[in-house]
Amino acid sequence: MPQPRLSVRQLVTGVFLITVGSLLSELTLTRIFSVLLWYHFAFLAISLALVGISAGAVTASLLPQPTTAKALSNRIARFALFACLAAAAALAILLRTRTTEQISTGMFLRIALVCLAGGVPFFFVGLVQSISIREAGKNVPIVYAADLLGAAVGCLAFVPAMNLCGGPLTMVLAAALFGLAAIVYGHPHRSPLSLALHLLLIAVLVGGGSWLHIAGRLDVAYAKGNARHDMTARWNAFSRVAVWKYNKPEHFVAGLSEIYTKPPALEQRVIDIDAGANTMLLEKPSKPEDLDFLKYDITSLPFTFLDKPHVLVIGP
Repeated sequence: MPQPRLSVRQLVTGVFLITVGSLLSELTLTRIFSVLLWYHFAFLAISLALVGISAGAVTASLLPQPTTAKALSNRIARFALFACLAAAAALAILLRTRTTEQISTGMFLRIALVCLAGGVPFFFVGLVQSISIREAGKNVPIVYAADLLGAAVGCLAFVPAMNLCGGPLTMVLAAALFGLAAIVYGHPHRSPLSLALHLLLIAVLVGGGSWLHIAGRLDVAYAKGNARHDMTARWNAFSRVAVWKYNKPEHFVAGLSEIYTKPPALEQRVIDIDAGANTMLLEKPSKPEDLDFLKYDITSLPFTFLDKPHVLVIGP
């Protein structure tokens, strides 16, 4: 019996969509991991993607091959749909998982949950890509070119997507691309009802994610073990910048002298990058005396030896 084949158009379009979504989700995970955990965990996302795709490829080689084109189409469409659902579920888990810096069994279990959630979507991506290339036959160069083009587009699209949509919503868009790939692979063997349900799922994902993003509810709830109560937060291609009100009784300084006991009259806010790298923001003073407490901080010591020093401040 001849090996069933999907159309070249299906394979090229499906592989392109699944690869764009894969690169978008992989790069987005590096940013989410940097905020949720610590910056060095950003590289873990790449390892999870490689392991997941490899595991999917190995699994694809062990599965029995379908005997009909319809069975093949349904199988690969199902795997693409699973990638869509897994990416959405991974985002929901990551945004609500609270890690801790304390070494404990609970900490390792939470990090394991984060790794599992982040890696599962790539397992289904690997299944889809491997089966597509295997079924391409003599058209492998064309399908592989679509894979490389999808990877390039995913990388290029990541920067404007992060700047415009932020990390979590970009992950939603990646999941939607997986869903579109499922529609491409399932055509023309799916019923109109199945197609309508697929489109409804994508619409709910994108629409619901956009609504939560606009409402400010689609974001990391805990960062590095601490609950976030940000006044404002913006994602970009390389960081998440947030501003929050500093309500603690002690001063937000490096080391204030015990001689100074008067609390500052100015409202204090903090701007941070990826829930770290904090910098103090002070309310604009009405008179210079409001900044006197800065003279009692250890960081002002070098400037006391010079009269009107010229200073270049690097950092904030």
